[in-house]
Amino acid sequence: MTMPQAFAKYQTSVKLPDGWKWVHLQEVCQDTIENRNPCNNPEQPFTYVDISSIDAQLKQIIGPKQLLGKNAPSRARQVIRANDVIVSTTRPNLNAVAMVPFSLDNQICSTGFCVLRPNADLSPYYLFFFVRTANFVESLTNLVKGALYPAVTDGQVKSQLMPLPPTLAEQARIARILNEQMAAVEKARAAAEARLEAAQSLEAAYLRAVFNDGLLEKWPKQQIGKICSIIGGNTLPVLDNYYGAEKIFCLKVSDLKGPFSDGRCLNGGSYSVHPSTAGKRILEPGATVFPKRGGAIATNEKRLLNVRAVLDPNLMGIQPKEGSDLLPIYLYLWLQNLNIASLQSGNSVPQVNQQDFFPLPIPLPDVSTQQKYASALMRNILKAKEVVQLIQQELDSVNTLPAALLRQAFTGGL
Repeated sequence: MTMPQAFAKYQTSVKLPDGWKWVHLQEVCQDTIENRNPCNNPEQPFTYVDISSIDAQLKQIIGPKQLLGKNAPSRARQVIRANDVIVSTTRPNLNAVAMVPFSLDNQICSTGFCVLRPNADLSPYYLFFFVRTANFVESLTNLVKGALYPAVTDGQVKSQLMPLPPTLAEQARIARILNEQMAAVEKARAAAEARLEAAQSLEAAYLRAVFNDGLLEKWPKQQIGKICSIIGGNTLPVLDNYYGAEKIFCLKVSDLKGPFSDGRCLNGGSYSVHPSTAGKRILEPGATVFPKRGGAIATNEKRLLNVRAVLDPNLMGIQPKEGSDLLPIYLYLWLQNLNIASLQSGNSVPQVNQQDFFPLPIPLPDVSTQQKYASALMRNILKAKEVVQLIQQELDSVNTLPAALLRQAFTGGL
């Protein structure tokens, strides 16, 4: 039994309410969708809906294109009508589906869509909610697993099984409840996303409050190049079998990714380094590491080491020189507030270089003041990260609601 057959067997094994039945979409949708070639009227404008016009999250057509017939793509052929449900046949796992609004009646969509036009026994709104269900998406996705091109055919879409209530009134009732529920979910999602955005800005606000404060003007300043070692990454000889060689960590850009609630990283692999190179390019615990390239990455992805490490060529590290009064944690927090991306140079691949840091002045109060500010900042930052995590968990829960509501509706739970 193939995977699609097994899935169809699972679908039909679900107990439906009395009067409901399983139908293939082709049984309740019109067989033929008319075609029209806009090129036949080269100067006549038309509205074109392609895959990029669909917002896969909102399930809406948000960016149709206004074209002249002479500029029509070869895929611009299918005539769409109000209340048609269009399903992208490419990458079905993304579930790019939408219902055609009245404003796009008699316009053109890409042949990359399967156009589902309900017959008199099927509510278009009920159909629209069905093609958003996890069962529908999973069934189509299973059809393209292992294929060179992730796409399904119109026939495969129309062969999908759908649970159908016996009357249009019942279908409309279910669709109406789902519409109200989805609107409430979208409202909750928007509220959670707004709170998440606000929470994510707390860390930067705490840093600005300290390092952009007027009190800093009273503190003496030192150039980074005079009190810090600025170490670029490179490829070191790796001698895993070298007797007596020191085991250290080799970090890559990918090791800086991911959630580190304490601002530290320990993801690199352990390597043996030849004694002749040991110490020359090694960063000590407490060094700050960040990528040389990529504005957003260099600005946001800085990590404080808790191990001795060497860096790959795409990374850079900064650490206080021995004997300096600069605390590593204070330096790390100051660098967090620094817009490193603004230091980047180069045309094709902008990057930050070691010499760019040498003249930068860092406010340098006494050690006890550095510790006081650093401790307070880290407490606030960790609290901010906890808030972000809690709101993210809430948002994740909200994002699971549509699938649960659809599952309930299409098994007769409404």
